[in-house]
Amino acid sequence: MPYSLAQHYRAKLFVQHVVELWQHPEAAFAPAHYYEEFRGYLLHNGEEELRKFVKSNADNGIQPERVVGQGMAADSILALAEAQKVDLIVMGTHGRRGV
Repeated sequence: MPYSLAQHYRAKLFVQHVVELWQHPEAAFAPAHYYEEFRGYLLHNGEEELRKFVKSNADNGIQPERVVGQGMAADSILALAEAQKVDLIVMGTHGRRGV
């Protein structure tokens, strides 16, 4: 659906993944270098998953900009929306109910 909306309105499309480290409280007890390694792994994994998602959902020549960040999801989404002057946000539901 986001691809067809972007195509219809000739809009720029962003796909975003936010790593929320608070969901991994065990990482706070690890030595600093392990924490950084774990954080890097989560960010890299997010980038890879977005790349796969974009590749498997490519439609009609739309090339979305992939954005991976760290923080609270709501704050990160709103910050990107404000910085890029986004008009519409379409959110997934982790595969539970569709878009």
